[in-house]
Amino acid sequence: EVGGPGSDAVIPCRGWAGSKYGNRRIPSTKDRSGVDPGHFHHLPADKMRNCPVDTKTFTCLNSTPPGDCSQCDLFGLPDWNSELPEVQDFLSLHLKELHSIGVTMLRIDAASYMKPTELSKMLNQVPWDYVFQEWWAGIPSPSRTRYVGAYRDIFFGRQLNTLLVLEEASSLPRLLNITYGLEGLD
Repeated sequence: EVGGPGSDAVIPCRGWAGSKYGNRRIPSTKDRSGVDPGHFHHLPADKMRNCPVDTKTFTCLNSTPPGDCSQCDLFGLPDWNSELPEVQDFLSLHLKELHSIGVTMLRIDAASYMKPTELSKMLNQVPWDYVFQEWWAGIPSPSRTRYVGAYRDIFFGRQLNTLLVLEEASSLPRLLNITYGLEGLD
């Protein structure tokens, strides 16, 4: 059927292995249920749109509640509604598949925008060797580190990269002030 639920017009993108996705949809397969726009955070009156995360300040001016970026789209990428049990099941199945093919460590991108309760429910179903949360400044609560994984402040990583590329290695002690510690290092 042209333009039907699984058509290229509705789900226009293909992954590197040929899997279809797009428009906040992933079609069903023999092994799992599909995903539709209701599985993502969205504006109350429009399931295809959502509040954005400002890419310069990493704040969410139009979020509900105000300033809570955990339900907004970062860089225009749809944000999973991980509070829904079916979304947790979908993502948990994917994590289990990754582990079954030999993936033992994870880097969680933009972890500061994910709620730790839902994230830990999904992650802790698999015996990971190491989980690394990318963090956007500030220090997460100790319970988040305990139940989700270690973290690194992305801004510290940028400082380190700049120093190593543009300056001499002798400048490292300036960046790594062990006497006072550094926010973002675990």
